[in-house]
Amino acid sequence: MPNCSDDHHGRRPYPLCLARPDLAGRIRTRSRKTSDDYDTRYTYLAVSTARALGREPSIFDVASHVRSRAPEIRYGSYRNYKAAVLHHARVLWNRSEMTEEDVEEVARTLFVPGNDQGETLPFIPRGEGPVRCGHRRAKTITEAARDTLVQRAESLASRTGEQLRLILRLGPHCGLRPTEWTTAELCG
Repeated sequence: MPNCSDDHHGRRPYPLCLARPDLAGRIRTRSRKTSDDYDTRYTYLAVSTARALGREPSIFDVASHVRSRAPEIRYGSYRNYKAAVLHHARVLWNRSEMTEEDVEEVARTLFVPGNDQGETLPFIPRGEGPVRCGHRRAKTITEAARDTLVQRAESLASRTGEQLRLILRLGPHCGLRPTEWTTAELCG
């Protein structure tokens, strides 16, 4: 296989698209935790793809689904998803369940060429759009939603309701998390 990296660990060498050496030419290894995190992320991606397709997806389906979601996510999320899919390709390669051509097809599907090469994927620009994590949970609320919560807290007519109202009203201005209110001090 002329397009494979050198084998240093007694295993069959990875295709170059999986080896990804650093600038010094070294192949980086992953910690057990990183591998476990990639496996978990890939499982979630496969479940999401299965829901969209209505059937059990292959790694090619998952790669295509991740690429099709690019307009909905930020580049950092895409990079993490791509890393999880490529990690799964490494796992399948190590089990001899993928050919070099299959691995390269998955990598080509996920590759995002730069502007000088033509096509780019339309990611959500940094600082624009709603701030969401990969699981689509909103990290902020609108003022109208906050005001509604404040009114509900006031309607409790209790000490807890008053504390909740203060946290909702002042929290965004002072940056305190709910657990920090009991030990906070005013300075200056």
